[in-house]
Amino acid sequence: MKEISVLILLASCAHDPILADPVKGPLKQRNESFRACYHDSEQYGGRFSKPAGEMKVQFTLTKEGKVRNEKIIQNSFPKDPNFAACVLDQIRIVPFGDQDQDRVIEHKLDFLQVEE
Repeated sequence: MKEISVLILLASCAHDPILADPVKGPLKQRNESFRACYHDSEQYGGRFSKPAGEMKVQFTLTKEGKVRNEKIIQNSFPKDPNFAACVLDQIRIVPFGDQDQDRVIEHKLDFLQVEE
């Protein structure tokens, strides 16, 4: 009976609907990189406090899975151009797969959740 329970538990953990999403999944998999941007920023400054803030990015995702026209449209952090540039660099290299069509994506990066 224990073996069956373990298999069911593993199967239920393996299915994460966010990871299955063709846009949210690849972005979620980059959370560690977004957190690294924060740790390298003036916002962090070597402190060991958790980040507190969010940033909203907008970009065009092409049919070929390429990122174009990326920009930050909302930022609760004080201005730190290196932090913003790092986040946009990470967005550019997210490995999105082919899409049905070009589309504009808006995605919120909640740095409280990224830290967890």
